[in-house]
Parts: sequence; C-alpha cells; structure tokens
Amino acid sequence: LGLGPGDAWLGCLPRCHVGGLMIGYRCALAGATLVAHPAFATDTVARDLERQGITHLSLVPPMLARLLAVMPGPPPGLRAVLVGGQALSGTLARQALDAGWPLRLTYGMTETCSHIALSPVLRAVPPPGRVGRPLPGVEVRCQGTPDAPAPLRLRGPQVMVGYADADRQPGRGLQDGWFETSDLGFLTPVGELTVVGRADQLLVIGGEAVLPSQVEERLLAAPGVSAAVVVGFADPVWGHRLVAAYTGDLAPGDLEAWCRRELPARERPRGFRRFTTLPVLASGKPDLRAIKDQLA
Repeated sequence: LGLGPGDAWLGCLPRCHVGGLMIGYRCALAGATLVAHPAFATDTVARDLERQGITHLSLVPPMLARLLAVMPGPPPGLRAVLVGGQALSGTLARQALDAGWPLRLTYGMTETCSHIALSPVLRAVPPPGRVGRPLPGVEVRCQGTPDAPAPLRLRGPQVMVGYADADRQPGRGLQDGWFETSDLGFLTPVGELTVVGRADQLLVIGGEAVLPSQVEERLLAAPGVSAAVVVGFADPVWGHRLVAAYTGDLAPGDLEAWCRRELPARERPRGFRRFTTLPVLASGKPDLRAIKDQLA
C-alpha cells in the first residue's frame, strides 16, 4: 500500500468491524496518521479528504457511490481507495475510474484480520468479482472454474487460530490450519482471485444453480438502475423465484421488460420494487434481512 510516515488514512468504516479496526493497526505499524471518523457521513468525509492531506481511504461500494455524488474527483494527494466488503459493480467502477479515483479492490473477512487479496490501482474495469493476487504469505486453494466456482480455502499468518469456544482450544473451524470460507470463486491462470458469490446464497431455480450476486451485477447494466439487491423466495414449482429491489429512475415495468430481453429465464427476477434508498447496515453494506422483509 505504500503507507508510511507522513501519510494519513481516513478511517470512516465502523471500528466494531474488522475492516475499520485494522486501519488503526496499519497506521500504527507504518507510523502513519489515522484520521478517525465516528461513522461515514458524506459531507464530512468529503471535507476532510480536501483539508487533511489524506493519502489512503477505505470504503464499501455504497459509500463510494455517495462520495462520487458530491465530489467530482479525488484530491491530488489521494493515492489509494480500498474498496471491499462486497462486490464493486462495473457501472460504479467505471464512474469512479472516469473521475480519476485510485481504486484498489480488496477481499477478506473477520477470520483473516481483514483483506488477504489486493489489486493494484485499477486502470480499467475488471471482470465481475475479480480482486487481485493474494498477499505475500497467503495460500489459497480452490478447485473452482469460471463455469463452476468452488469454496475458497485459505491459510496464512493472518488467518485466525480458531473460533472462540468455552475450552479456549485453538483450531475450531480450521482443518490442518486451513479455513474454508463460504465464498465461491476461482483463481485465474496467473493467480488472481475472483469471488463470485456465497455458497449459502446459491439458489436452485428449475434445476440450475443461480447466484443472486451475479444477477445484481447484470441488473446494474440496465439504463436508469443505480443500485440493486436480488433475493430469493421459495417457489413450489421452480424451487425459488427472484425478486429485485433497486434504486434509480427506471420504472418497475420497464426494468421487467429489459430483463425479459437481456437475461436468461433462470436469472430473471419475477418481482420488482423501486426504493428511494436501500436499507443498509452500520457497516454500509445492504441490509439483506430488512430488504427481504420489505419485499415479502
């Protein structure tokens, strides 16, 4: 990351989550300054980016979208904007890159003390789910392919020693030091990690496996759709049916017509609801439970 004395990282991710917590550790280890915000607030983040000499910033995609709405471009000293927590859509990536923001994609989780894979500064919109190479010392095992993604297994010095248990015995949740994630993906021939969705979100529709995250990515290509979340409901005939929550100018009927033209039947949502804003968690990620309750 090129972080060192004289640099300043604006921390606006919740510090009760590992992504926000680890920013402080990185700054302490590197001798850099942490500019700590209690939460993400678009106006104050934009103000401090301009005034505090910020060189590094961490965001989840919904935060990036709100920041782009109030800032035409990044301040000149900003060298890295780490984006993680969920997939970055191609539409949002293109908007940020066209405006000159130095995006770097990350992948990680609590069990790995934040990110374990990192992209260089993006020069073009990456393929959906593409992150980058694992960090030095991180081992990744995955038998997945682009057509058949598989669970990722991770091992390295930043992987947890195990889940908490009453006997305080290490190793809980690991197999010979390997942690198997709930994320599905594959490694490219040159060793870059691609994450396409979660195994616990995989749905079977008409006998075929469908990942809602991939449908969300495709919906963002529809003109007038700015954000989308797709959830599955049980269906007595097809196994599941998809319902889309989205924001943007496109009317639900027009989005349904677009989906009929552009998406295969198994990936086509059967219900649509337009939101003014999608509910989010304290972390900034979409609140899937609240969205599904409203769609129900």
